[in-house]
Amino acid sequence: MLVNVMLKTDYSPFKMIDRVERKNRRVLFRLGGYTRTIMKRLIRVRKRKVSSPGRPPFARSAKSPLRRLIAFKVTGSESVATGPLLFRSRALEPGGGKTGAQLLNEGGSAVQVNKAGRKSNVMRYRARPFIEPARKQALPKLIELIKATPL
Repeated sequence: MLVNVMLKTDYSPFKMIDRVERKNRRVLFRLGGYTRTIMKRLIRVRKRKVSSPGRPPFARSAKSPLRRLIAFKVTGSESVATGPLLFRSRALEPGGGKTGAQLLNEGGSAVQVNKAGRKSNVMRYRARPFIEPARKQALPKLIELIKATPL
């Protein structure tokens, strides 16, 4: 005895594209949060010590602006940017257009400005990277997140 079976599928390429984009966004949000956590943990709290050049910087408190203002932003369904937010400092006039966090991460020099607004002396920063080590630690997690996140 033969049974006649018909199978009808509802395939829409737009639905599939939408599902893939949603998965990409979920993965990017999780990766951004994970990278932010790694960056915050790399900046450890030490009260009286200074980190050696080439190592991540120390913060004086857990509520340090450098730790507190690390954030991430997902742009579209293609990329995520993670790092310290821009905050103004009247004490430094960065040379070469670098922010305080960039000076700390990459090294460089900036002019110190006193309360009267006059330039007083040049401050030199040695590189204490914390962004690149966090990125290197987070990259293996990307593959794991892609596999673990359902479509």
